[in-house]
Amino acid sequence: MYYLKKLKKNFKRFKKKFILSGNPRLDLWRKNFEYFYKEKNIRNNDYILFSLNFPYLISDKEFLRKLKILKKNEYFKRGWNEKFVIKKRNDSFKMYKKFLELIVELSKKTRLKIVVRPHPTDNLKNYEVLKKYKNIIVNKEGSISEWIYHSRLVIHSGCTGGFESSIRGYPTIAYTPFKSFHGHEAANKYSLKANNLKKCLKLISNEIYKKKTEVKKNKFKFIKDYAVNLLSKKPAYKVISKNIFNLLKSKNCDYLNNNFLLKVKFKSRDLRSSILKKKYGDEDKFTYFNSSEVLKVFKAFQRLDPKYHNLKIDFLKKDIILIKK
Repeated sequence: MYYLKKLKKNFKRFKKKFILSGNPRLDLWRKNFEYFYKEKNIRNNDYILFSLNFPYLISDKEFLRKLKILKKNEYFKRGWNEKFVIKKRNDSFKMYKKFLELIVELSKKTRLKIVVRPHPTDNLKNYEVLKKYKNIIVNKEGSISEWIYHSRLVIHSGCTGGFESSIRGYPTIAYTPFKSFHGHEAANKYSLKANNLKKCLKLISNEIYKKKTEVKKNKFKFIKDYAVNLLSKKPAYKVISKNIFNLLKSKNCDYLNNNFLLKVKFKSRDLRSSILKKKYGDEDKFTYFNSSEVLKVFKAFQRLDPKYHNLKIDFLKKDIILIKK
């Protein structure tokens, strides 16, 4: 609501064009979406989940490239600065070492499986040191939402995954062994706090057998500006799709894209980028679709609702799919 008011104030001429929909990602946090996670089983369940966010565990060369991207996208004109990003990176390295220490110590004290889920842009090589521990699994496949659903307890530090798990009522611990710029402090709001290794291990021991609880609705008032669709009757995706269809109808947009030509164009560009070893866009942030994973999700929806049976998926590009009748 806060941002909607700000947009209307700054762009008074277009204030009637802004629509409060909420974030589609948060639709997956709603209780009425849990049927999807029940249907889409994963290999492991009943584990301790570490939701990690260390996107800066990269070489100096890669870090300089990331700084250029931030500058190009004008992050430094919107409140960020290079000193802040450098400090964030340094703190992330320090926090990463603290978490490795916690994970290893915990693996010695529990018979439960420990699932470590790195940030999507984090290199799995950073976690090879954990391979020798039989009860530790490092995996960043699938969505964080389904990993949370099958977990017993979630541990994080300023991570959106930890924020999600606490909002969904799962036992959640925010491990903050030192004051840092790492992560987002707001993500720790509804988590139990542990500021040292001993206290964190004790909290894990206390919380590990507690069941998922309902988060009281009055707590949502603190995040209503960011998560309006968690409490609304309609999920965000329905609000957005309805308004898109209304817009198309009002503008008489009945033309179709030439999907074949689009495919040829995209394939040509991918081939060119492969030969020239050139990247397009921010590939670190916007990752490509895994075709088998997409089809697995789509088939789960088809089993859940007959209305999806007459639909099919067309992969137009590595990061664009078309769903059609």
